[in-house]
Amino acid sequence: MTQRICCTHCLYPLKTCICSAISPLSNRSIIDIIQHPSEQKAAKNTARLVALCAANTHLWLGESAADFTLLQEQLNIEERTVCIVYPNSTAQPIETLLAQNTRNNPKGWRFVFLDGTWKKAYKLWQLNPWLHAYPSIHLAAVSSQYHIRKAPRDNCLSTLEAVAHCLHQCEHIDVQPLYNCLHKMQASFLGFTPHKPR
Repeated sequence: MTQRICCTHCLYPLKTCICSAISPLSNRSIIDIIQHPSEQKAAKNTARLVALCAANTHLWLGESAADFTLLQEQLNIEERTVCIVYPNSTAQPIETLLAQNTRNNPKGWRFVFLDGTWKKAYKLWQLNPWLHAYPSIHLAAVSSQYHIRKAPRDNCLSTLEAVAHCLHQCEHIDVQPLYNCLHKMQASFLGFTPHKPR
């Protein structure tokens, strides 16, 4: 079987290279993405798109707490406000957390996202109880623009969309560069028909 030649920058096959849509995003917040190993080579995963655009982005591959020792050490001494973006039973709306911390948060934010299918993300949450010590948020009333991967509900967001929403809410910056990559990646898949608003 002939191996497909991939772009050395975006790592997609040359036929579906998305580099023309990549532009840098000058965000101040730190973005940590805990990625389940099954997502690393998934062509439709969006965490890799975040890393191509957003500044201060770190991908952490693994499953159990032992895989994230370095991240835990960093968070333990972090002067920024650390926040886990995952809709668990104690998660608050992002607007609530921002209102509570804006005045007492001179250093900024460090957001931690769980990247995987909803089942895998839940497994990451269960296997890493150290995450539970930090405040967590959920993102409500946001419509997804990610249409090539099945989600359990219409308002479920991809990792890229969750990152974009958090950065827009806390920094008020233009996050269109992230969506440009998302739309380019989706359009590259053969047979994909762009979503039409209802």
